[in-house]
Amino acid sequence: MSEDNYKQALKEQFFKNEDKLFSKKPKFISYTCKDTTAILSSIASKGNFSEIRKRYKVTIFLSKILLKSQFNFVLYAFYRNDILYIATANHIGQSELNMQKLTIISYCKKSIDYVNIKQVNIFRDEKKIIREKEKTIQRYPERSHGIFDNYLSNNKLYNIAQKIKENIKLLNNK
Repeated sequence: MSEDNYKQALKEQFFKNEDKLFSKKPKFISYTCKDTTAILSSIASKGNFSEIRKRYKVTIFLSKILLKSQFNFVLYAFYRNDILYIATANHIGQSELNMQKLTIISYCKKSIDYVNIKQVNIFRDEKKIIREKEKTIQRYPERSHGIFDNYLSNNKLYNIAQKIKENIKLLNNK
């Protein structure tokens, strides 16, 4: 057998049936299991994921039409009943985006997805910012009892250290 025929035979064996090449037993395939496309399509068809996809689409659209400084004010955005809702973090972002309403509507009318847009509503969602700040702030219990020697010779620094000692004692008494 020539080398070319040998290579061709190996290729045919490999691509024809991989199981015979590596093992004598064929792999057991369970037909009750879903394949990955079926699993992903069933997850994507759920209501909450479809809403996430819609919000992501709107966010990408806004990132393309707004300036970066304006887009940084946007917390989230969604499109419902021919109205585009944009949530901002503070009043500055709200006023900045309110000035851009007409340009947003004009760009939306050029897009295929948002042709029927009637208005843009911009509102503040300060509660979300507060909730996120509360999540990030971690409170640790005070482990010191305010008992330490103060050997500072500078009068100003000595008084600051004394105030720190008093504050620690007050925290422990609560």
